[in-house]
Amino acid sequence: MIWLASYPKSGNTWARILLESYLRRGGAIAINRLRGTEYAAEHYVFSRITGIRPRYLLPAEILPMRHAAFLEAGRVSGRYHLFKTHENNLRLEGGRYLYPVNARQGALVLIRHPYDVAVSYGHFSQGQAPDFDLAIDILNNADFRYSGLRDRFPETLGDWSTHTLSWTKDPTPHHVVIRYEDMLQDTAHALRRMLQLLIPDTPPEPAWLHDAIHAASFTGLRQQEARDPFIERPASADSFFRAGCAGSGREVLSPGQRQRIWQRHHRVMTAFGYQEDGSVTPALHPQKEDMPL
Repeated sequence: MIWLASYPKSGNTWARILLESYLRRGGAIAINRLRGTEYAAEHYVFSRITGIRPRYLLPAEILPMRHAAFLEAGRVSGRYHLFKTHENNLRLEGGRYLYPVNARQGALVLIRHPYDVAVSYGHFSQGQAPDFDLAIDILNNADFRYSGLRDRFPETLGDWSTHTLSWTKDPTPHHVVIRYEDMLQDTAHALRRMLQLLIPDTPPEPAWLHDAIHAASFTGLRQQEARDPFIERPASADSFFRAGCAGSGREVLSPGQRQRIWQRHHRVMTAFGYQEDGSVTPALHPQKEDMPL
């Protein structure tokens, strides 16, 4: 099974669609019938695995019990099972992480230039009147979390840097980190890397790869959403599959707004090839010793 982990608006849904189409032999995907992924923070996921209703947990029990449930998920879930998360992979007592990563449970980590995340999140949360300063406040907020959502555990995300480091600071052979920009530039290569994690002993089937990329094209996804609004789109957003491009932050954000992000996140941005001017250097795979503390 695989954790599909990312900060919001970094390509998680696109990766889900690519993988689901490939596993259907390149079959067409209906965006409102994505069957191959569960949202890890949903109460029903915890209850299905443990048989325990979340309302019976004390606050101090939630994270350790969710960690135990995730370990059990690795034991009982199918090989191709995907769990989506936007949570920070929190360090728990005893050095454990909330989301265990091991031979049974790989982590596909998706990251994106935070300038572009701010623009995309602004449109996602506020539609045609995005407040990019508010989006930047969220990216820079070490205490940012989703809470009060029905049928979900509270989700701690933190700021963009701490979130990224929580999933990349202690890499293992079972981690794969893919930048959104590289997915756009060479989708086939990015999908092959995903499949090496999901199906390490099976070479990708070229025809399925080709057809999955076609099935997950942004043009096709936007056309689908125009006919049948995506159920994961918030009411505040005009569309979920809005642009599917890189570099919008450099064009849309003011110099002052970009500087707010750069001052807060420049060390992690630099480690992954994200530059102050909004550009992206060729694919970078930093070693652990190169990562900021």
